[in-house]
Amino acid sequence: IPDQDGKEMLVAKVDKIGVRTSKIETRDGNIIIIPNAQLSQNRVENWSHGNLLSRFIIEVPVAYGANTELVIRLLKQAALSHPQVHKSSEVIVRLASFTPNHMQFDLLFWADQSWQINNFKSEIRLEIDRLFREYKINMPYPQMDIHFASDKRESGRNTGHYDE
Repeated sequence: IPDQDGKEMLVAKVDKIGVRTSKIETRDGNIIIIPNAQLSQNRVENWSHGNLLSRFIIEVPVAYGANTELVIRLLKQAALSHPQVHKSSEVIVRLASFTPNHMQFDLLFWADQSWQINNFKSEIRLEIDRLFREYKINMPYPQMDIHFASDKRESGRNTGHYDE
């Protein structure tokens, strides 16, 4: 179910389906009553049918100039070190894109469909951070260049007078 902005998906358990509305329970333990039309008109992923495993993704920005082969090895190592990552399914790392500020890597792994997946992903991210620090792989942070005008007239506009 999309959130109020229509962007992210809400993960919830269906508690009760009524004639016109359904009660769902969020990960935070909150009960939400939603019209059944919302369940039938929006995309719904049902974790209780089909496969026991789901594929999850962690996006990892890496600074340009990093050793990409090492990055791939460390990302796989971080995922496989987590006990909830399914070891018999392939862990995939791909270079998803070149952005203006960094290389975007995607770490894809399979795990049990769990209410705790956000905690598992956080633990994997912490391991990624630890490994990147150990191997001196830099994650970029937004930067901004500021240029100051050197023309005296331009600088005078800011002070209200000219230095002539």
